[in-house]
Amino acid sequence: MASAQIFAEIFNTAPVGSYLLSLTLDAIILAVNDAFLNVSTLRRENMVGRSLFEVFPHNEADPNDTGVEALRQSIALAIESGKAQTMALQRFPLWVTAADGTRRYEERFWSAVNTPIFNAEGTLLCVSHTTTDVTTAHVTQQALTASERRFRSLFDAINQAFCVIELSFSQDGDLCDYRFMMVNAAFEAHTGLADVVGRCVSEVIPGHDQHFFDVYGAVARDGVPVHAQREATQLGRWLDIYAFRPDATTPHQLGVLFSDITEQRMSEERLLASERSAKAGTREALDATRRLDAVLEAAPIGIVVSDKNGAIERVNRSFVQLWGDNHPPR
Repeated sequence: MASAQIFAEIFNTAPVGSYLLSLTLDAIILAVNDAFLNVSTLRRENMVGRSLFEVFPHNEADPNDTGVEALRQSIALAIESGKAQTMALQRFPLWVTAADGTRRYEERFWSAVNTPIFNAEGTLLCVSHTTTDVTTAHVTQQALTASERRFRSLFDAINQAFCVIELSFSQDGDLCDYRFMMVNAAFEAHTGLADVVGRCVSEVIPGHDQHFFDVYGAVARDGVPVHAQREATQLGRWLDIYAFRPDATTPHQLGVLFSDITEQRMSEERLLASERSAKAGTREALDATRRLDAVLEAAPIGIVVSDKNGAIERVNRSFVQLWGDNHPPR
């Protein structure tokens, strides 16, 4: 049978922070292992024999410091139920001593389990409190969450539509479909489409124009962003699109930034139509002038064209033959 010394060595060298607590309300610390001392920066002689709640006091100046009460309740429930009690993520600040000797609270986050320890006869001996310092992971997650919130705010704030799509290719390597993975708030305004996330374009826009598949397939294949204007005939809109690969390691996912330019295209078409009409009118007027010139020159009688004040503007050939270069008196 293993000796008490072996058990003590196992306890002290375990990689997870742990200490043993008495069954009394003040939860006297009976033993603490090296892993916890290393994480907490405390010393064994400053912990063993003292109340857990004295070693880790409540920070009166911090209204959010509820770790002591949560720990007290968890230990009491473990003793009462005889079953291990797992504590969710706990904010439990610690007093730490700086190199200059000053002390301050340092925010820490822990996951913990309070386990009742029984002897062979079933008598409850103490409570084992094991802890894992998850401060770094929690702070990292908080930073990631904050970053995601900032990204989402920017994502939804831009007035251009934006979506992330996941491409599906046929066995021949041709783009045959794509799924909407993410869209921003402006997406619906620029497309007229709602509730598209998780759905394929073949479902959302049956008969979608092939030129969109050509553009997106080329970007996925070559990795070169493409800026183009294309007509979405099934939507009755023109779209100005910029397609790119956000991450080179996921070539089957594209980001597409786009705007509805239907009104702009219609204005351009109206302007072009107006210009074409004006040019056609000019050509018709010129043709009419040429026809009039031909008639004047072919007439067998002398003809004089004057302005409203009587000033001669032109004469025909027959007039010159009759009168010569000298015009008749007015």
